[in-house]
Amino acid sequence: MSKKTETAQATPNPLDTFAQMSRDGFQRLDAWLAELAELESAMYDQAKELLDYNKSLAAEWRRIALESTRKAADLWAGARA
Repeated sequence: MSKKTETAQATPNPLDTFAQMSRDGFQRLDAWLAELAELESAMYDQAKELLDYNKSLAAEWRRIALESTRKAADLWAGARA
């Protein structure tokens, strides 16, 4: 008489599918956050350029205002003399 040994079928782990979905989701999240970091960097660069432009524009405005005031004062002083 021979004994037959049956190998038990491995039951698939029901959490494997969920684990794979989670890994895929985290990979997509990681890619999205990397893209967001690039966009933030571009936004900061653009803001810095805008501030630099604003700084030069304000300096030019101060120069023109001082020059105009000086010319007006010279005209006023010349008219009174």
